[in-house]
Amino acid sequence: MAFSNQAYFALDDSGESKLFTFCVMMPFADFLRSFAFPITSQPSEELLAANQAFVMLPDDYRYTHLLAVGDTVIFQTDGGHGDIELVVGGFFEVSYPNIIYTNLPAVPDYADGFRINTVIIETDEELLLPMAEKYGEAMYYVVPIEQLIARYGDLFQAASDLIVVLVGVIVASFLIVIVNNTLLLFQTLKSDYAKLKTLGVRNRQLYSALGLEALLCLLVVGLFFVPEIHVMTTYLPKLMLFFQYHREIIPQATTVVFGTVLVAFAFGGSYLVYLRKIKNLDLIGEIKYE
Repeated sequence: MAFSNQAYFALDDSGESKLFTFCVMMPFADFLRSFAFPITSQPSEELLAANQAFVMLPDDYRYTHLLAVGDTVIFQTDGGHGDIELVVGGFFEVSYPNIIYTNLPAVPDYADGFRINTVIIETDEELLLPMAEKYGEAMYYVVPIEQLIARYGDLFQAASDLIVVLVGVIVASFLIVIVNNTLLLFQTLKSDYAKLKTLGVRNRQLYSALGLEALLCLLVVGLFFVPEIHVMTTYLPKLMLFFQYHREIIPQATTVVFGTVLVAFAFGGSYLVYLRKIKNLDLIGEIKYE
């Protein structure tokens, strides 16, 4: 469990205040040990040794507010200290961007006005209930993932199965569309194929031409697919910065390979159906009703 306060910070010169719902004030070593966030930029030894007031911010603010180590932000207080300038000491990775850390309780000039406001308590259900009744409004209850799985495992499994089913339905719909388009194309060209076969064109020649067509289609799709991944991973995070949001998009190699295999399977399967219909084409019937 953790106890902390909300705090307002001015992160740039725009005059706008950013509300951080989880402002951690505790010794820096305890912050590293208790929260174990991956540190992307560590405070310098000089900064730590000088007992200078600094903040640690989520890594997202390096991009959304163009902050860097050594910049200053304003801690807006309603007490006797007024607005306090704090040096940006570093950054850490976290999925929730409304967490900020400051070492004010360890700075002699501010220690009297800013006490340690965050404690980590490992407790059981017996002690948790009275603490929740007394400190519930200022308390964050952190549940070990093992307990959540044990208590809500069936619910998580049902939700996971539902997502798998929905994704499967979407993928199956795309596959049906691909096959359906191929069949519509065959219906459009079947009379032409009947004329070609009547003039002596063999199935093998048609298969070769269609195979070359399929390879060219895959090549065109690949030429668009690779740049699309590059654009999404490189430029989409930058586009999100217009909305004061940043998230890296890193496609997994297994996902890309699986998607490629799935598309190739659907595309190849539709062409196999296409070729089979050409092989079983009723030449007399098609020419008769032409």
